This record gives sequence, structure tokens and C-alpha cells, in this order.
Amino acid sequence: MRAAELFWKGKVKQFAQVIYDGSSPVIKGCRDRVYAAARDHWDHTDRVPGYAYRADVIDVLLPLINATKVYTMAEEISTVVEEAANRAATAAERLDAVVEKFKGNVNNDLKSMKAVSDRVEGEVQRMVKGYLDLTAVLNGEPFKQAVDNAERMAKALEAIAAMQGSRISVALFAGDEVQLG
Repeated sequence: MRAAELFWKGKVKQFAQVIYDGSSPVIKGCRDRVYAAARDHWDHTDRVPGYAYRADVIDVLLPLINATKVYTMAEEISTVVEEAANRAATAAERLDAVVEKFKGNVNNDLKSMKAVSDRVEGEVQRMVKGYLDLTAVLNGEPFKQAVDNAERMAKALEAIAAMQGSRISVALFAGDEVQLG
């Protein structure tokens, strides 16, 4: 687990220990001197356990203790900021990969849409040509003659249908003789 994870999860003591473990020997030496100056102390009047420190050692170490606190705080801030920056850089790299994939997909989709559009446009042009050809046929002279012929045939069929029991005579001519059938 990264050190800043401890900080972000509220595990302050463990975070401080990781920072201390990575500290310079000067910082560790200061802490060891402070611990060496500590004496178990028992207040016999209040019966409260605690620690007492040798004043002569603390007076000498006080500037170093304050510097150590500043150094430790700076290390904590530096660790958290560095890991946050690393996370942000990693997230930006992942985002770049996603954006590139998205661009590729969009580009592919656009090419597919262009191909479909070209096919549709070609089909529309073919249909327009077909309609124009059909219009030319329907408005042309041969179709007009076919309609006229169909109308004459319809009238002839109506006349034939209206005939009742009539005889039709057929005469055949073979040269100058007439034969009746």
C-alpha cells in the first residue's frame, strides 16, 4: 500500500511511521535523543502514570525538535502530493487511451456511414433514372398509339358483346369466281 493511501484512509499513526521509516538519520537521531531524555515518572500524590523529560536535554534539542516537526510535515505533504500527482498522471494516461479508442471508433463509424450514404445515393440516382425513363415511355408516341389501339379494341369488344344471335357471312374470292359458304 502506498503511504498516501494510509493518509487518505485516516490511518495517521501508520502514515507517520512510514514517513519516519523513510526519514534521514538526523531526524531519527533527534527522535532517539528525545526518547532517551524521557524517564518513567509516577506522581505519587495523584497516582497518575506518565513521562518526565530531562530539561537540559530538551532545552538543547528544542530547536531540532521544531525543525524535525517541520521536516516531518513537509515530508508528509510531499508524499501525499507526489502520490496524488502520480495518480492524476495515471488517470490522464488512461483517459488518453480511452479518447484514442473513442476517436478510432468514431472514425470507423463515420467511414461506415459514408459508405452507406454512397450506396443510398447511387440507388437514388438509379431510381431517378428509372422514373425518368418510365415517364418518357408513358409520354411517348408508341404508348399513345398503344392506348388508342386499346380503346378501339375495347369499343370493338363492346360491339361484339352487344350483338345477339346474328349471322356472319364470309365470302371467299378466288380470282373471278365467288363461292358462298
